[in-house]
Amino acid sequence: MTNLAVAPESDATGVRIAVDAMGGDHGPAEVVPGALDHARAHPQDRVLLVGDETRIRAIAGDLPGNVAIVHASQVIEMDEHPARALREKKDASVLVACELVRKGDADAVLTAGHTGAAMAAAVLRIGRLPGVDRPALAVQMIRKGAPFVLLDIGVEIQAKFSQDVTSFKGLEKYDFDDEVRQFSTEEINVFSGKVDANGKASVTIDPKLQGQAPGMLRAAFMTKVYEEGGDFSTDVMATTYSP
Repeated sequence: MTNLAVAPESDATGVRIAVDAMGGDHGPAEVVPGALDHARAHPQDRVLLVGDETRIRAIAGDLPGNVAIVHASQVIEMDEHPARALREKKDASVLVACELVRKGDADAVLTAGHTGAAMAAAVLRIGRLPGVDRPALAVQMIRKGAPFVLLDIGVEIQAKFSQDVTSFKGLEKYDFDDEVRQFSTEEINVFSGKVDANGKASVTIDPKLQGQAPGMLRAAFMTKVYEEGGDFSTDVMATTYSP
């Protein structure tokens, strides 16, 4: 049974953060040192490391005065189905972290683990704000000027292929293109859909081009990431493509 230790009281300027120490691709080996760095740099905050106490202590060593450990005996792995894992793992670290907020022992939850499980755990244990029907994935986009946040992201990737000059390092004096062939610019839709519970999308690039390329092509990929209101951000990447 999980021991829900009472968090130290935060002062007027600090917050109490329940950290899922077991979550993420690399688990406590990365999360624990990062959480300790934050605790030492922000002594006004209180950090609760939630997870396997033995593993956490082996990594953490001596804890700063504003850090405590809350034991949780189970972990939701990154490849598990979120709803099924939450049903079967009642003592999962992300669930215990959310329970701390629900009981008033923490002010916020931080996890680098399974995104879908984190969203579901937050709804089950903490609940929704008034007027919010369902949670949404939120992604902060960094750009020139102020950053912005996208909610419930959908993704569309388009590719534009155009004729390029075929060249190889050290062989710049030679012509490798077939002068008989001509290629007109073609645009295709590579992917259209939503990201998964972890905020990822699997994309296979296998363009069915109509023209006969004389050699290497230039491929420009334009990615649009949408939010529910219809606004979107874009990113463009170009590379060479061998047809």
